[in-house]
Amino acid sequence: MKFFNFLLKSKTHKSKDFISPDFAISVENVIRFIESLDKNINEDVLFEILCKLCKNDFEAQEIYVFLPIAFVRLCFPKINWLETYNEIDSTKKEIKREFKNTESYQIIFKVSKKHFQTLSQETMIKIAGRSAEFHAMNQLFLDNKNAKLEDIKFTETTVIR
Repeated sequence: MKFFNFLLKSKTHKSKDFISPDFAISVENVIRFIESLDKNINEDVLFEILCKLCKNDFEAQEIYVFLPIAFVRLCFPKINWLETYNEIDSTKKEIKREFKNTESYQIIFKVSKKHFQTLSQETMIKIAGRSAEFHAMNQLFLDNKNAKLEDIKFTETTVIR
């Protein structure tokens, strides 16, 4: 699993933890790339491609993690989404973070919102469908035909660094 291998690698010049001035352009490029896919690709292949489309591996990781979350929130605005998430770092320390204070998420959400209305439903599902939240909702609706979006309560998302 290349994405998880990335988390274990030592930092190199291409994996510095910073957001470049071109990060929004990288997000747009990733959205266009996913939109152009004729079929689903596995997570390892997707992460490898994101690393090529982005200025550095950290940006690729941020898009890999937060783009599906942004899209699922845009697809289902009636859900009372939590504004915080848990981040677990390489030392297994857990830190509570707020989406509004996460620069990469804010940029991703802004770019996603800009493109959201012009994308096909298929593209929205290609992106949102990669999120754990989407999978949890799908399972809920499969298990409970009377479930309503407004009644869904999520626990905090956990991001492993």
